[in-house]
Amino acid sequence: MANPADFTTAIKGVRGGSKYLVVHMSDQSDSGTLVGFIVPKKVLPHATDRNLVRRRLRHLMATRLEQIQGRKIAIRVLPGVREANYQQLGQALDTALGKAAKKAEAK
Repeated sequence: MANPADFTTAIKGVRGGSKYLVVHMSDQSDSGTLVGFIVPKKVLPHATDRNLVRRRLRHLMATRLEQIQGRKIAIRVLPGVREANYQQLGQALDTALGKAAKKAEAK
């Protein structure tokens, strides 16, 4: 996701959080699924750390796209995410996606 309007749509929807990240999800279904990542410099000051976390999240989301159809999703990382290994990041993503999806279905 590269369009700021898509990020705005996702952030105005529902959200679900976990220890390492927050998932913002649009509460309306669209034709295609879009995923974007928010990795601020305040959380991870080094570019190599930001890119590492972004690559891990991109790979984890690629395996989970079938579960989420037609939504715009923005994933924002929280402090402490650099210390999380791949499995912990995957568990945190599953938790946050589950919470956000449950809220989106309730609307």
